[in-house]
Amino acid sequence: MHLFSMLCISVLLIPVSFDPVVAGGLAGRVVDAETNVALAGALIEELDRQSESVRSTVADREGTFSFPDDSREGHTLRVSRVGYRPVTHGITELPSTMVFGLTPSMLEGEEIVVSASRYAEDVLSAPISISRVDDSEIQRKPIAASYSSLLDGVKGIDYTQVGLFDERFNARGYNEAFNTRMLVLTDGRLSRTGGGHPLYGPTLPKDDLRDIEVIVGPGSALYGPDAINGVVSLRSKGPREFDGTRVTLSGGNRSVFKGRVRHAGLSGRWGYKVAADYQRGNSWGAARPFTSQDGSRTVLDDPDFTSEFQTGSAGIYYYPNEGGELSLSSGLTVMDQVFLNPIARSQTKGYVNYFTQLKYSDDHWYINLYRAGDDSRNTFSLNTRASLMAEGLPRAQAEEMALDRAEWTFWEGEARYTARHNLGRATVGASFRQDESTGPLFQGGNASARLFGAYAQFDLTPTRWFQLTFAGRFDNPETYDSQFSPKFGLVVKPVPTVAFRGTFNRAYKSPTLSQQFALLPIFPGLTGRGNANGFRFASLTGVPLPPAFAAGVDALVPENVGTVELGIKGILGNRAFVDVSFYRSHYKDFISGAIPISNIQGGVVILDEAGAQVLEETLSNVNFGEQNVTGVGVGMNVYATELVVLSGNVSYLNADTLVDAKGLSQPFNTPETTVKVRLTWLDAWVEGATVGISARRVSEYDFRSGVLTGRVPAYALLDLDLSYRARHGLVYRASVRNLLDNDHIEFGGGPEMGALFVGEIGLSM
Repeated sequence: MHLFSMLCISVLLIPVSFDPVVAGGLAGRVVDAETNVALAGALIEELDRQSESVRSTVADREGTFSFPDDSREGHTLRVSRVGYRPVTHGITELPSTMVFGLTPSMLEGEEIVVSASRYAEDVLSAPISISRVDDSEIQRKPIAASYSSLLDGVKGIDYTQVGLFDERFNARGYNEAFNTRMLVLTDGRLSRTGGGHPLYGPTLPKDDLRDIEVIVGPGSALYGPDAINGVVSLRSKGPREFDGTRVTLSGGNRSVFKGRVRHAGLSGRWGYKVAADYQRGNSWGAARPFTSQDGSRTVLDDPDFTSEFQTGSAGIYYYPNEGGELSLSSGLTVMDQVFLNPIARSQTKGYVNYFTQLKYSDDHWYINLYRAGDDSRNTFSLNTRASLMAEGLPRAQAEEMALDRAEWTFWEGEARYTARHNLGRATVGASFRQDESTGPLFQGGNASARLFGAYAQFDLTPTRWFQLTFAGRFDNPETYDSQFSPKFGLVVKPVPTVAFRGTFNRAYKSPTLSQQFALLPIFPGLTGRGNANGFRFASLTGVPLPPAFAAGVDALVPENVGTVELGIKGILGNRAFVDVSFYRSHYKDFISGAIPISNIQGGVVILDEAGAQVLEETLSNVNFGEQNVTGVGVGMNVYATELVVLSGNVSYLNADTLVDAKGLSQPFNTPETTVKVRLTWLDAWVEGATVGISARRVSEYDFRSGVLTGRVPAYALLDLDLSYRARHGLVYRASVRNLLDNDHIEFGGGPEMGALFVGEIGLSM
């Protein structure tokens, strides 16, 4: 809690100067800009410096509205109505005669995203299915422990809760305990651990999270390795758009306590920000027994189910011109919790993830240089500690031997240039990565890999209704063969509010450093080894090797997928936005989990690099098989009124027969059907109140990932979110996940979970 306390004190020591009150009331009229007809029901909101609504009103049948005269400088006035483009003005810049002319809009079709093509474009024109979670949605869910919680309603995302603060996600099948098929970026930097899986915990303080963009489907053409099933892009808030101070306190059942603080300011062309989060609570779970090899002694693994996260970040910004931004930022997360992985339950104790980043962007250039890393510190395997204690070792010695000592450092530099041309737009870029891990968990004490990548995308728009996209990326890695990831897309707009699309993408998942170079003693006589060079075998009995071992095991190569996707996005009657996707993917060269590759009881062992026999049971990773997956995703947002929105989505997945599997099984680990619906009611009952009701149903499925196995029964959950914005920057929020307290399991090998409640009070200044 030291990090949070220090930043809280720092913010409180900053002199706070309240903005002066603007003299005179606010009154005006809202009309259709084309017909000058009054727009009854238009929503007029005063927004604070964090772009949150301080108060709101609705235009009457004449289109008129009024506010009292206590608005503050630095705030803005936003006028919106379903079917029209919103307009925003600074309060001090309002005209003397306030007549707001709104022009017709295309609802979500005009929402701007940047992740689809790595430049700004509207959702309707994007050649893929992309979803966005904005700041208002982020703030409505005080129960969210990290960005992962905010993905539970996104179309195509398979969200699972494993513990109180342990939440995970995937898309389009083949989930794992260590899932490396979804690429997570925070302000353009990779947000993952040294093990290669996404950092599921906080990657930045929640109040500094501006929005999340989610691409479901292959993304290697622009993003490189490990975007095989999709990309999650997080963006933080800059001080130019979000200045001021926000302090928040939360509490709930399971001893949940949270505290957040963010402060940002501007001075001329310079800006700065500091932010911190603290979270603590007691997760679900139970101790598990481990028995000695002779069966004489049983010991419980005795986890500490207290979860604790401390996250902090700071940044300095310089704005050379209207479109340019130069920033230097740094941050870290420290975590304690029980974490499920493919071979054990781990007790993370003081686990640290950190970054330092220098970035520049303007209308054409994007330059990004950063260093990220983690340190496992006192993290250890609960399974190993309990097994050693069962054999008679003292607890302290067993825990010392069970430590997962490893440090990871990752450097990346990237440069990209985007330019418009007569027929559209062109983007070219290149990046260099250096990935390194050290510690006794790796062969020789360290492992490293370099990768150089270059990419380009060309968007051709010869007419208003026709767009072609050609993209490709070439990666030249150090530890496996070169990879080429092409992308072809076609978007046809027969009318401005409807877009048909067709795409082909190839993407790949790289073997992680752990999968290539690990040296992990699990139990006496059982070791996990990386497969960077392949394996040869020897017979202990002198008889010829069985056919399954005679040819050896090849070194790991990347897993890859080719996907053909068809879709349609469109506006229905200025009241609904629909996004439908159909795809078929062909996966091959699956990278297995850690599986036995030797058979010491059958007299077969591996050979080391010198040709000597290694007398152990060996676990490693191998490539195998190919499989087709067919899926359909349907999402819809319906605006019943200006203040009531009904949204929902359905995902269906089906995997064909696994072929050429070499006797192995590739677990799909994904529900066949997921249904999500949500009702959001703004200004419910009283002005400033918001009610959100969400429901999610997941079909049953089998889960297997290493030692984590089990059937996940079908479950249905109901969630409730409430908020009320009072005067003077105060806001009250409450969330209940699993409102009906339906005890259920969401992850193979995970705990049974019940209801969770969190209440919150926040102050913005």
